[in-house]
Amino acid sequence: MVDLRHLQPLIVPAEYVQLNNWDLPHLPLPNPAFLLTWVAFGEGLTYLTRDEYVELEAASAQWPQQALDNVRQTQWFHRQSKESETGALEWIAFVNDEDTCSSSKVLLQAELRRIFPEGYWIALPDRACGLVVSTQCTGEALTDVQNLVAHMHAAATTPMSPLLHPSADFQLPEQWAAPLAGDPTFAAILALFEKK
Repeated sequence: MVDLRHLQPLIVPAEYVQLNNWDLPHLPLPNPAFLLTWVAFGEGLTYLTRDEYVELEAASAQWPQQALDNVRQTQWFHRQSKESETGALEWIAFVNDEDTCSSSKVLLQAELRRIFPEGYWIALPDRACGLVVSTQCTGEALTDVQNLVAHMHAAATTPMSPLLHPSADFQLPEQWAAPLAGDPTFAAILALFEKK
C-alpha cells in the first residue's frame, strides 16, 4: 500500500483525461478545466494508481483529508507575496520545491478564508505554481498580478491557465479541507499572514 504520509493532492489539467486516456484516480473540480489527483513523494514523484486508490478507500474514508494535511504540514513555502501601500496582503505565490506540491496550498480553504476574509481568486499558470489573490486587489495592482500570471503561463513547463479563477472553482468537500484535530501548524500559518 502507498505510504499515506507521503501522499499529497495535485491539481492537473483535465486534458490529462480528455486527451490521453488517463485512467489514474482523480476527482473532477468545480472548474471543468481542472481535476484533482494524488501523488506520492519517495524516490521521485509517482501518481496514485487505481489499485492503491482502492486500498486506501477500503482502509480509511479519511485518507483524502490526511493527504491534504500533508500539504499543510510541509513548510509553508512561498516564493513571493505582495502587500499594498496600506499593508494589506494582495497575493501569495506558492512554487513547488523538490518534495512537495506547494501549488496545492491553494486548496487549503480553512487557512485561506482566514487570511483573505474578503475573498480570493486562484491562479494556476503552471502545474508547479499557484497564486492566491485577494478580491480587494484592484486597479493597477490587479493589472500587475494579471500580467504576472499571464507571463508565468507563457513560460510554463506544464501550462495550466493564464486567468484568475474564483476560489469556488477549486472547492473541496469540507470534510477533506478541514485541518486534522490538534494540527499545530494551523495557528503558525495564520500568524504569518492573517491581518493583525
